[in-house]
Amino acid sequence: MRPIDPQSDAPQGPMASPERPMLLSRPEVERLTGMSTSSLYRAMREGDFPEPLRISRRAVRWRADEIGAWIEGRPRASGIVGTAA
Repeated sequence: MRPIDPQSDAPQGPMASPERPMLLSRPEVERLTGMSTSSLYRAMREGDFPEPLRISRRAVRWRADEIGAWIEGRPRASGIVGTAA
């Protein structure tokens, strides 16, 4: 399965509109961010990650645009990787 890109994987047609944003499941968010379930919920508790939308009694989804903005807001890794000392 290919990775999900919140920008290019947005639904097309009548479902793709600002009023109906693309919603991501927890496994999709984990795949996009590289974070585990416990890390996601810890970051939300600390106010460092977008809160999900409750779509039913037992289900939540995250807005793809909010997850994409969070990813873009992460600092770049610094330093040179892969060089021998």
